[in-house]
Amino acid sequence: MSNTKKVYGIDLGTTYSCVATIDDETGKPIVLKNSEGSDVTPSVVFYESENKVIVGETAKEEIDANRRVTFIKREIGNDSFQSTCIYPEDPVTISAYILKKLVQDANEASMQEIKDVVITCPAYFGTKERMQTQQAGEMAGLNVLSIINEPTAAAISYGLTMKEDKVVLVYDLGGGTFDVTMIDVSNSAIRVVATGGDSRLGGADWDREIVKYLAAQFEDETGLSNILNDSETEANLYLQAEKAKKMLSSKESYKTTVIHEGTSAKVELTLEIFESLTSNLLNRTISIMSNVLKAAKEKDPKYANFDEVLLVGGSCRMPQVKKAVDAELGCNAKMFDPDQAVAKGAAMYAMFQQEYIFGDENNNNSGDIRERIGGGKKQPEIVNVLSKSYGIGSVLSDLETEVISTMVFEQDELPTKASKTFYTIQNGQSGMQIDIYEVSATRNDTIMDKGQAKIAVPRTDGKLMDGALLDFGKEFPEDHPVEVMIDLDAQGIMLVSAREKQTGNKIEVKIKIEGVRTPEEMKIATTKMAKVSVEG
Repeated sequence: MSNTKKVYGIDLGTTYSCVATIDDETGKPIVLKNSEGSDVTPSVVFYESENKVIVGETAKEEIDANRRVTFIKREIGNDSFQSTCIYPEDPVTISAYILKKLVQDANEASMQEIKDVVITCPAYFGTKERMQTQQAGEMAGLNVLSIINEPTAAAISYGLTMKEDKVVLVYDLGGGTFDVTMIDVSNSAIRVVATGGDSRLGGADWDREIVKYLAAQFEDETGLSNILNDSETEANLYLQAEKAKKMLSSKESYKTTVIHEGTSAKVELTLEIFESLTSNLLNRTISIMSNVLKAAKEKDPKYANFDEVLLVGGSCRMPQVKKAVDAELGCNAKMFDPDQAVAKGAAMYAMFQQEYIFGDENNNNSGDIRERIGGGKKQPEIVNVLSKSYGIGSVLSDLETEVISTMVFEQDELPTKASKTFYTIQNGQSGMQIDIYEVSATRNDTIMDKGQAKIAVPRTDGKLMDGALLDFGKEFPEDHPVEVMIDLDAQGIMLVSAREKQTGNKIEVKIKIEGVRTPEEMKIATTKMAKVSVEG
């Protein structure tokens, strides 16, 4: 048994989650079983009381919609989210419950206290969503070493099996989210070329189409109507839908009995009907994939071609997925460890983050991975890209229209930074207010140049930071220059700073991203979390 400090990777999924680490004996990544003996845990929370929640399979089987929360990962970053649960809580807190359950079970499985982790997130998560994911981990009592993109984690795991450099397209269709990423994988670097995705597209949407079909067939057969208004019936139909989806991966039809308020009817769903019902969902994934391929080619013509397509995520088990991807790309897409690749890659990345592991001469566990990925180096170079564009909107004195300057663009390699010079518009101005926006803009969207600053009025996806005040500390005349800078680190976490250009003095920018807790708020939330009993 190695004395080396253990690190872990957590795949925090929309429908299922799991924990992985590096095995002491083999030096390879393994997924730890939960208290129910399963590799994966349903990401479902059921409130038994205000201070006691159930997470996992038992929670999934509960049908009281007033006490159960599902698909919470889709709401990360959505500050207007209001659950219909009897104890409504924000997505970060609910995610922390899931992480707490995962860690409790993994503690038991590994017989060690789990502390240092890497948590995965969809590639298209922006800085706000990443910060909230990290805070969920911290509320669960974890030391979050890093947040890593799910496709990148899968590519790290896949890299173990490679004997040559490859450009890989990762098509990741999970239970609730979808993303596709082109990654250049070699023995010395894992470099993301381009990425894209949809936070509200996943296997759960296929389930919803099945539920609607089963309900409609039942209503036609019995003459009853609006059966989905009954939460118990709806919950039972979703359980049937998940079973139907799995059965139709190997059979041509699925037969079941739908029951509502004592009335029953037999309903059949064929594979042909299922694929017809969900073809629009599949087409959405293909459209996103096409956009990513276009972005990769525009970035560098050499990425007009790729060597392999990996199918990752449990929903890729549906035969229609591989059929559609193969037809679109003229390839033979490879299913790669759909349920565990992300967690395993995160565990390997966690190991890469810990230099003391590589420095332990008595630890042989990292040898195989280190030789296969990283060319024997302490850590392979891992380069991600920015999944969203960000811009600064300035409100200066009585200016009526806020102008948004797109500063950094999606698909830019991380870390990245940009700056823009703003000017005072009146004598005696002692401050400036700026907003940070997520914007739907590419470099081709620039509509006006002003010096070296790219000015655009793109469609905004919402404010990331509202009304940050730059306090100059003294009054300046009209047209006095102030440089504002955006820095994003390798994880895509944003920092904002400013400099008064005449003196070079740095101006403090107090960032408060809406929905991201302050240190004081985190202390309160963590204290509250400690009082909640989380069980499976």
